[in-house]
Amino acid sequence: MVFDPRNGWGPRHDKAIIQPFGEYLPWPGLFGRLPYARHVSHFVPGAGPGVVHAAGVAVGVATCWEILFDRAPRGAVLAGAQLLAVPTNNATFDATMSHQQLAFAAVRAVEHHRYVLVAGTTGISAVIAPDGHPIARTGFNTSAYLDEPVHFNAVMTPATQWAPAIEWLLIGIGVTALAAATLTHRHATTPRHAAIV
Repeated sequence: MVFDPRNGWGPRHDKAIIQPFGEYLPWPGLFGRLPYARHVSHFVPGAGPGVVHAAGVAVGVATCWEILFDRAPRGAVLAGAQLLAVPTNNATFDATMSHQQLAFAAVRAVEHHRYVLVAGTTGISAVIAPDGHPIARTGFNTSAYLDEPVHFNAVMTPATQWAPAIEWLLIGIGVTALAAATLTHRHATTPRHAAIV
């Protein structure tokens, strides 16, 4: 949620990709019988392009683990985001999980050629350049703030524009290769009977 000191609360982003077994319980008729089920939250996914405007800048927001899914930051960039932000509550993360999340953020920076700002409550916060390297970062479970200049970008990379088509093409190639290998193997191992004269 954007806060302006003069105008108060402004645009907001509601997390669209929620975590199964943490933020909601999938198939409650099946999994609702588990003892763990009573500890699961009942979040509802939000809607919208994942973009908020702050000080006139379109900021793409991928909350916490949304950064793992390429459709969240990609949708934000396609909707005009010039910068990506990852606000995250890492209270249940260990250091390894925080490093993994940071690595995903670096991939998204390269993928969309955008600066990515990661703001973790207890995990690692960072400013990541479009080439994927962190310009500045905090330690794990460290109280600090980062003050670094960033640049805005409106360029659409090939990954932003064509990622789903490329993914489906690669899946198609893989399935075709697997089918061809199976047919070739079956043909090669089929016993041949000699003709009886």
